Amino acid sequence: MPKKKHDKPATKEAIDVQATTLAGDIRDEILGIFKSHGDWKHLKEAQQRDIAAGATDVAERAVSRMANIIAGRGFKSIHATLASVMVKDGLKLVLTASKGVEGRGDLLDHQGNGVTVVIKDINAYLGQRSEPDIQRDEPTMFDEETGEIDED
Repeated sequence: MPKKKHDKPATKEAIDVQATTLAGDIRDEILGIFKSHGDWKHLKEAQQRDIAAGATDVAERAVSRMANIIAGRGFKSIHATLASVMVKDGLKLVLTASKGVEGRGDLLDHQGNGVTVVIKDINAYLGQRSEPDIQRDEPTMFDEETGEIDED
């Protein structure tokens, strides 16, 4: 049966992909919508490249945003410290947390099943645009620029 323009795309088999491949797959689906309307072939090469670049940008931003949302929300999680990593026939991770850590029961129930480990590194978010503007209680003795005694 011929595919109509308004038909939903066929469901594709899920595959294990890297993030950059996932973005490319999303981009290709976006471009597939453009191509299915028949006007794609009539566009100039530069126009097609612009649309492809835009689709790539949208796909990469979507993947990045989804990763942020999924990593922190909507899933059972447990906060722990990665105590050690052993590499031998695969990875063996040892996590440490307090006995009463929230989510402990969920983790125990999930033993032997797949999990996703998200590495938390907040250092990238600890910067600042500038130091806070602090008003001194008393005037300084030295000029901050010259280091000379401030006589004001």
